[in-house]
Amino acid sequence: VYVVWIEAAVEPLNSSPVGSVTSGLPYRFLNSLEWSGRVDFYIANTAVAVVLTIVFTALASAIRYFLGQAEKQQEA
Repeated sequence: VYVVWIEAAVEPLNSSPVGSVTSGLPYRFLNSLEWSGRVDFYIANTAVAVVLTIVFTALASAIRYFLGQAEKQQEA
């Protein structure tokens, strides 16, 4: 949704910031990338976000598990 919003609404309606390829995208470096470069950037960022979400979800589950085990030992 963010990519569609930025590429379809924000970029065409703004004239700054300006880059070597396009203008109006919220980050200056995006304006210096061709469409294929921006797609690569969006895919890489989405992949990193998914991986970090999985890592931190697993970490939170492990912490919850070990805290639950510690509480059970204290109750016994």
